Amino acid sequence: MSKQYCLEWKSIKQGVSQGSVLGPLLFLIYINDLPQTISTLADTILFADDTSMIVKSTEYCEFLHSIQKNIVNADGWFRSNLLC
Repeated sequence: MSKQYCLEWKSIKQGVSQGSVLGPLLFLIYINDLPQTISTLADTILFADDTSMIVKSTEYCEFLHSIQKNIVNADGWFRSNLLC
């Protein structure tokens, strides 16, 4: 016996459908201003749908302060751009 599956069309209210050709490009455009939010001793790398924050410092306390500040800033950016 073979099972029958019924697919139901649904409207997309936000974003783009997963696996779309334009998805990665549209995502990069959407988050293009994120690096301006993350600045103190940090570099951001944006590639496709992946984002990395690299923090560098020779001072331990300065390093911790920078990480905390940048995470708070990034969290605020994500919340204000509906990416929670």
